[in-house]
Amino acid sequence: MAKEQTYQRKVSAEEVQEGYIFILKDFIKFFPKPNVPFKLKVDGDEYDTHVEIVDCWCMGPNKPHVHYRISIRSLQGKFPIHRNNVVKFTRQEDGVYTLAK
Repeated sequence: MAKEQTYQRKVSAEEVQEGYIFILKDFIKFFPKPNVPFKLKVDGDEYDTHVEIVDCWCMGPNKPHVHYRISIRSLQGKFPIHRNNVVKFTRQEDGVYTLAK
């Protein structure tokens, strides 16, 4: 089976407001390991980024867990997103990804 080359999702209002794109746990292996830098190309420009790990208690205080996400704050104004936009990451090569709508 070929290694998956894209990850896409519909962006939530929270993601837009907080400036990140959530990564589903089933797709975490698509990206480099958390906190390992990689290049993100957007409309011809290249940005340094990484997968963040965020502690979470959204399932209650007795079920702590983590979420994975990529900050897009440095892209604001250059890559505007809105709730329900579908964004797509494409793996170009090791350590280089593109982001598009």
